[in-house]
Amino acid sequence: MQELNQNDKVVTIFEAEDEMQCRMIAALLEQDGIDYLINSNQVPMFDGVMTKLRGFWGRLQVLEGDSERAKRLIADFLAAQPIEPEETENPE
Repeated sequence: MQELNQNDKVVTIFEAEDEMQCRMIAALLEQDGIDYLINSNQVPMFDGVMTKLRGFWGRLQVLEGDSERAKRLIADFLAAQPIEPEETENPE
């Protein structure tokens, strides 16, 4: 993790639809050595209310200097197509 100083600017790079999407993308950033912050919209006793009001679960934020690299990683991740399992014949 990088040391932060008062001149470092943190920017939002992604608004996640749900916590699972946010955690998967955060893991991707971590694998690439990018420090991040997760800012959830959730209020513990009002499960899901803020997601409905704001239209997204939470924000992923990174240091401004890492933002372009992080955005490229996220774009590549979201553009990837899942690999379909091969169909096997059912020997009945």
